[in-house]
Amino acid sequence: RTCCGNPTCVKWTKIFLVSVIAITFVIIVILSLIPDSPVLAAIFSAVEWIEGLPTIPSMVIMIELYGFIVPFGCPITPLVLVAGYLFGPVLGSIVGIVGALLGATVCYWWALTLLKSWAEKTLDSKRVFKAIHISVQDQSFKLIVICRLSPILPSAI
Repeated sequence: RTCCGNPTCVKWTKIFLVSVIAITFVIIVILSLIPDSPVLAAIFSAVEWIEGLPTIPSMVIMIELYGFIVPFGCPITPLVLVAGYLFGPVLGSIVGIVGALLGATVCYWWALTLLKSWAEKTLDSKRVFKAIHISVQDQSFKLIVICRLSPILPSAI
């Protein structure tokens, strides 16, 4: 619950949360690009610590790392490689899929709670978005089928 329920207060609370998340992401990315940085050392020590754990707890921790890293837009290739190294190709793939699903769920939840009012205002202000919204409402099944077939069919069709 927000502090008072006032729309202005709710707006500033959402802006603050999004700002904190963005600033944290930028700081982590910048610090991870510096050679011999403490962030890289922490990442490597975390991998070594996860490697020393039993299989099930280490899989749960890797899935939680996916759930934390994916919403921040960080590349997940290092996590995929670590999961494959730690658990082998089959279990590593399962950990990667479940972790990516968790990260996508977190992103979806953020979009519903933090960004919904902003997205609605933006969509309502543009005619193109209104037209897309109407077409999705009227023919949503056809749109999904076309999107799913796009890797199979040539783009000229």
